Amino acid sequence: MRAGFSFGEASAVDQAAKNTRPLFIIHGEADELVPTAMANEIFEAAGGEKTLWTVPGAGHVKSYTVETIEYQERLKKFFEESM
Repeated sequence: MRAGFSFGEASAVDQAAKNTRPLFIIHGEADELVPTAMANEIFEAAGGEKTLWTVPGAGHVKSYTVETIEYQERLKKFFEESM
């Protein structure tokens, strides 16, 4: 309400489409709260340079726990290439 719209009116896809900066989306393939299809939809809509990494076996917010070393390496590479 403070932002001038309701939660139901918010759209990550619409906002991603306005993006012009590097974007790195990390999503667990075993996420039961937010389906992987939603990450794919945001990725497809996003403007700018973008990367999508889906992590097999990772549930909601568990990608770091499942793939700690690879997560750190991919994030480091993203920052190095984006800055």
